[in-house]
Amino acid sequence: MVFREILLRLQQNPLAPLSELAQKLSVGSRTIQQAIKTETGQNFRILREKVMIEKVKTLLLAEPTLSVKAISFNVGYRSPRSFARAIRRATGISPEELRSATAEGLLAPRVMAANAEK
Repeated sequence: MVFREILLRLQQNPLAPLSELAQKLSVGSRTIQQAIKTETGQNFRILREKVMIEKVKTLLLAEPTLSVKAISFNVGYRSPRSFARAIRRATGISPEELRSATAEGLLAPRVMAANAEK
């Protein structure tokens, strides 16, 4: 139950910090971390990155010509540069490469490989 609520909140705001989620859900940060670990075997940061990447992929598929700057603002970043760093950290590729990989359906193997290295 807690995990579903965490996922829902992250889908609404993929950049939500752990402390904010804990406050909004009226639970402790450790409760959130444990729920995520139990459900996915991963930590909060990785789940948040995956949710953010899914939102970006959805935007890219819906509007393939959307600029990186527009996508970054839509996801919640204030700086396209910060967004590009986050994409590269999460996937190992640039936002432009992410656009191509999403269009070609090649993203899943790359993201899985990048996350396996973490």
